[in-house]
Amino acid sequence: MSTFWVIEAKVEHREDSSMPSDGCDISYGRSVVPAETKDEALELFKAALAEQKIYITEIYSITDYRKGDWSDDIFDLEQTYEKASIGPEISLGTFISQEAMDHLHKDWKLCQKEQ
Repeated sequence: MSTFWVIEAKVEHREDSSMPSDGCDISYGRSVVPAETKDEALELFKAALAEQKIYITEIYSITDYRKGDWSDDIFDLEQTYEKASIGPEISLGTFISQEAMDHLHKDWKLCQKEQ
């Protein structure tokens, strides 16, 4: 049975990507990826993003959805999880541009990087 992994990442996208843009090419987001292992989840995530011309700049954490504390979530993670669990399928979730993060969510803290 698959685990639903929450991948918190910083990504870069170009004008020809499928990601909506406010002019900023860096975004942050939490996505949900069903997979047996963290490594498999990361590979599936990378492939799904690459198809849309979105590229990972940094991975902050890969966490089992059931074990995470999402009380500070600003990424609509509950909806992302629900969508992922129906398929089960990868749900890329909500991404917020660096500019919006700097202005609207400057007090928000990234998940702890996993060791």
